[in-house]
Amino acid sequence: DNNFNWKAGLNYVYNPKEVSWKPFSKSKFFRSSNWWKLIKDFNIGLVPKQLVFRTDISRTYTEKLLRSNVDLPYDIPQIPQFTKSYNWGRNYVFKYDISRGLRFDYTANNQSLIYEPDGAINKADQAWQAYKDTVWTSIKNLGENQSFNQSFSLNYTLPLSKLPITDWISATARYTASYEWMRAPLSQDTLGHTIQNSNNISFNSQFNMVNLYNKVGFLKKINQKYSNTGRRRSASRSRGASPKSEEKDGNKKKDKEGKFSVTDTFFRIVMMLKNVSATYSQTNGLGMPGYNQKTQMFGLNESFMAPGWDFIAGKQTGYGETGDFGDYAATNEWLVKQPLLNNKYLKANTEQFNLRANIEPIPHMRLEITSQQTRSTTRSSFYRWVYDDPLNPDLGGEFEDQSPIQSGNLSQSVTTVNTSFVGMDENYVSDVYDTFLRNRPVSSKRLADESGLGLSEINGYYDGYGSSQQQVVITSFIAAYSKRNVETIPAQLVNSFPAINWRVTYDGFMKSKFFKKYFKTFTISHAYRSTLTAGWASNLDYGVDLNGIPNRDINQNFISEEMVNAITIAEQFGPLINVDMQWNNSIITKVEFNRDRMVTLNMSNLQVLEITGQEYVIGLGYRISDVKLPFKIGRKAIKSDLTLRGDLNIRNSFTVTRSEADIVSDTVFSQNLLTAGNTNISVKFAADYIINRRLNVRFFYDQQILKPQLSTSFPTSNISTGLSLRFTLSQ
Repeated sequence: DNNFNWKAGLNYVYNPKEVSWKPFSKSKFFRSSNWWKLIKDFNIGLVPKQLVFRTDISRTYTEKLLRSNVDLPYDIPQIPQFTKSYNWGRNYVFKYDISRGLRFDYTANNQSLIYEPDGAINKADQAWQAYKDTVWTSIKNLGENQSFNQSFSLNYTLPLSKLPITDWISATARYTASYEWMRAPLSQDTLGHTIQNSNNISFNSQFNMVNLYNKVGFLKKINQKYSNTGRRRSASRSRGASPKSEEKDGNKKKDKEGKFSVTDTFFRIVMMLKNVSATYSQTNGLGMPGYNQKTQMFGLNESFMAPGWDFIAGKQTGYGETGDFGDYAATNEWLVKQPLLNNKYLKANTEQFNLRANIEPIPHMRLEITSQQTRSTTRSSFYRWVYDDPLNPDLGGEFEDQSPIQSGNLSQSVTTVNTSFVGMDENYVSDVYDTFLRNRPVSSKRLADESGLGLSEINGYYDGYGSSQQQVVITSFIAAYSKRNVETIPAQLVNSFPAINWRVTYDGFMKSKFFKKYFKTFTISHAYRSTLTAGWASNLDYGVDLNGIPNRDINQNFISEEMVNAITIAEQFGPLINVDMQWNNSIITKVEFNRDRMVTLNMSNLQVLEITGQEYVIGLGYRISDVKLPFKIGRKAIKSDLTLRGDLNIRNSFTVTRSEADIVSDTVFSQNLLTAGNTNISVKFAADYIINRRLNVRFFYDQQILKPQLSTSFPTSNISTGLSLRFTLSQ
């Protein structure tokens, strides 16, 4: 066995100093007013920010000869085996700040294979010269490319801060594109190569409403009047004011702020919106197998025509007559004519939207409002050559887009608080679920009217829109659990708009003398979050006849174009109410009450699985300073703080399966079955004592008690307690 490994690399990095052209920066005219700041700060970068080139060559050579270790009456031919690889990698980085607000970044990576003739490498062999010629020819041609990928990004910061009228707004835009070419396996060239591209477009904006209000002198004085007084104190100290004068000024300000002003209160309410931020992102991707062109510079072929400058720049649609890149590539003969190609032609799209607003409706109360939505779709198919007559390929054929399947996911914030506290009776019957069942005839009529097909009513439901029709069920379900009118719910789930969630915090209790008497801090908080998620896929049974009437299923319902498997609403009051207190004696107390609910609609059998939970949390903490141990360590008395922490957690959860009753009457709509439930009690206590900066001693007690609600399970209790020593070796 002979193994040889050679590696060589070269790295070049160029980071010049910033050199930019600022033609108006020294102009007195443009420096005279902030309105000319946009022109004054105009600049163009004259040199790149960074240039990087790195190349690595890795070569391995292995000779292996198997010999027999037994004596045989005949000779076995000894045939050596050779394993060789000769790889060449090249990396490129180019960064250029076109201006301070516009930046361009480019990176590329190319992996190639240097071709070597078969057989042993022997300098004494007559074939040595031919071997060298072959290798050097391959090196001069930069090797046989195996993969190439590149990406570039363009970042632009809008110059809104340069104008006094918009300096309260900040906004950035970013475009990123990537392209990748992957060679077919060397033994399967007939399957073609694979190319893929992607792009990302994102926008970020922030609106500082306080800066906007401060542009009005009267509003600015109100904001300064009620701003943090800490800055005033530090400013007075910097001027050398005495403590007595500071205290006197502070009392005057407190008296001034303590006076109630109707005008100030009114305008503070008007200015309660403090900050708004929004982000939007769209990501698209396309993957095309069976590509028959090789790559040269920038991933293009030798003629710089395929797959096109627009494709390597991230373009997804708008190619040729049909707009589809597969059809465009087939028309330009960029695809292999291979009917056995089984790699999928893929298209993907993802959109994300996030909104956040900070509001202070009254002093010391902070309200944060959020809204989010994420939508993604994926389309896959087999784009390949099909012969007109498989038995006679000479007759020709054409490319076909076979077995297209589209799938997607939706996740967005919703508001279901109107039904959060609707309880269940002793039989676990839910009025919300019954409302869902009662909504279906109303939804059927609404969808029938919107279809314009002149459908007739049969037993309370319109023809084609029966009780189990997908659109009827989805609109009725969302309307019931969000307590909205079923006629306002979009018929297509993906067209719905996200609702808002929120978080509220109030810490103004310390303005009261009563709270100051007992507490150092006292804060109340509340948060609500509810998210709807759904997944869907193309319905292969969907179709429309010549009269525009969709196909029907076994129940004579119209088949929807997309098939939704399940819809889930996950709601959390985390917390419903939370109180954090630090007493004047340094005891920390936490009291919290949480609620959660998860509702899943199964479209296959119209069952609803509802999981509800309630949680009570009580926490206590206390630090005892300078606790002295009754013994010495190394003739040294140990004195340190002892930190105590205790938590009690009680959680009740129920799982109920709901379905339509077998026999529906005026009072009975559903049947409800408790399928799971338990009460979980958690008791935790811990005491930490730091002996020195390396050694920590901790006593802990953890007990978990589980009490099931069903007789099929039995209660359990687990206790974990002990003493732990933690010794830190790091410096």
